[in-house]
Amino acid sequence: MNRNTNPRSCVPVVSLLLFSSLMIETSYGQMEDIPDLTETDFFKNREKPSYFYSAPQVDLQDKGSWHMPPKYRCDACLAVGYQFQKQFYLEEMRRSKRGVPLTESQIIDVADKLCSKGFQRYGAKTVNNRPRLSGEGLKAYYEYGMTGIGPGFIQRMQGLCQEVVGLLEEETLYEMYLNRGEHQLAENICRSFCTKVEMQEYKDDLKTMDLSPKNYKEDE
Repeated sequence: MNRNTNPRSCVPVVSLLLFSSLMIETSYGQMEDIPDLTETDFFKNREKPSYFYSAPQVDLQDKGSWHMPPKYRCDACLAVGYQFQKQFYLEEMRRSKRGVPLTESQIIDVADKLCSKGFQRYGAKTVNNRPRLSGEGLKAYYEYGMTGIGPGFIQRMQGLCQEVVGLLEEETLYEMYLNRGEHQLAENICRSFCTKVEMQEYKDDLKTMDLSPKNYKEDE
């Protein structure tokens, strides 16, 4: 080692590299801390998919907009339908008198919580060279790969949730849930969000996924 080299001179460079590795630029040009997300071996444990923190990859015309990009819109609606079905069911199970329908205030409370705090683990994933939305209730969630999540996708998901509520209203969604066959809620509310081809693909995907209530878990 050269005795004339000052070890302290390397500190700023190392610090800068470490800082850069802990930051990622969002699509709006802002720097955000990467949350403490643990990468897991998805091939060994599909219950805990791998995530990385990222801004949603959107087309230029979508930047600055909080609307869900068209390429994710069908998947996003199906995710909203799945989450409403799940959250209505879990809310019913929390009640002391099971089997008794939720009251109007309880229905509204479920919708408010879902549309303001839900969808924290939904994000983008490339499956067979195709951009897909990944999260509970969607086929991409069970495919190998990393999911990019970030505040952009979360807020867009919550915005689409509010859009669905605005179109159908909370009580109508609950009535559809009560009258559903399995998975019917998502199918019913997303006909105007998905093409016929996309809806058929979803029905085919359902044959390979077990979305029954026995697999519902409280959100972390």
